[in-house]
Amino acid sequence: MVKELLNKSMQSIQTAMTEITFNIRELNTGLTNTNRKVDEVNVKVNKVDEKTKFDFMDFIKTKVIPVLLTSGCIYGIAKFIEGLVR
Repeated sequence: MVKELLNKSMQSIQTAMTEITFNIRELNTGLTNTNRKVDEVNVKVNKVDEKTKFDFMDFIKTKVIPVLLTSGCIYGIAKFIEGLVR
């Protein structure tokens, strides 16, 4: 009778250990997925942060200089035409 109780106890312990191992594996998988998602969100936040920074030199190069050159050319052409008309 004691032997039977010990066998049942051991089987119960084995079942519990198997279930604990399975749950630990699921938790590890969940943590890995969570870490991956956190990393993805971090990358996206960094991209947004970089896009919101104002680069003054880039603005000057890409916007101001072309506008000044175009305006200068238009002014020069207008003065040239004005000189031809007189």
